[in-house]
Order: sequence, then C-alpha cells, then structure tokens
Amino acid sequence: RVLSAGPVGMVLLDAYGQVQGFGGVATQIYRLTTDELGKPLATVAHCAHEMPPLPSLSDLRAGQPQEAEVVTAERWYLRRVLATHHGRHVVSGAFGQRPSWGGMVLLFVDITELKGLEAALRPEEDWVRSLMDGAAAPATSRP
Repeated sequence: RVLSAGPVGMVLLDAYGQVQGFGGVATQIYRLTTDELGKPLATVAHCAHEMPPLPSLSDLRAGQPQEAEVVTAERWYLRRVLATHHGRHVVSGAFGQRPSWGGMVLLFVDITELKGLEAALRPEEDWVRSLMDGAAAPATSRP
C-alpha cells in the first residue's frame, strides 16, 4: 500500500525469475495483474522502449546493486536490482551453512522531473564549460 502512494514501485522475483509480488509504478511499466503471479517476468509485457536485461543472481550476490534507466513513452525510471535472501532458509553444504538467496527485487523510481531539469540546465552548463575552456586556453599557451 505504501508503494502505491508515490513515484516508487517494485517487482519481487523468486530465484527462477517468477513474479512473487509487485506494486506502485511498476504497474505503469509492466502489464502486471494478479494473473501474472508465479509467471516468469520475461513473459510479462512492458511499455519500455527498451528493457535492460536483468543481472544474474551471482552478480547480485557480490553485493553490488545493478542500476539502469528505463524509458517509456511518457516517463523515465531508474531501476535498481538487488538480491533478496530469506534468513530463515539455510542451505547446508561443503562450505557450512549460509542463507539461501531467494531471488531479486526490482525497484523503480520515477526520475522524469530530474531528467527534465537536467535537459533545461544543459544549455547553461554548456555555456559555463565554454567559458571555462576559453579561460583555460590562454593560460596554458603562455611560455
């Protein structure tokens, strides 16, 4: 319920890439309904111009979140993918006991306003850079 109130969304996947839950703006990116629960996310339609591939669980287990921008016809989103694990489920093996990795969570944050501000400020940034480049050129050409 909290996710439905703001510019944030999530999709929870199990270790097999099957949808276990979703909320918020994720439903504006993926065509998610309760019928998609238990189905692979790869089979769910999305409205992004291009959907970046999901990282592997082994890459996520290294502890580095994976980020990518997702662009739809009307909005920009930052997608962050994190590994999830369930502390209650412990796998015993040759290297002792460790938590089992349960899958991944895709977090989406609407960055449309930020992208608009960046675009609006780009001409001023270019102008300042040209001033800085012009001021630096004579100083470096002196003997």
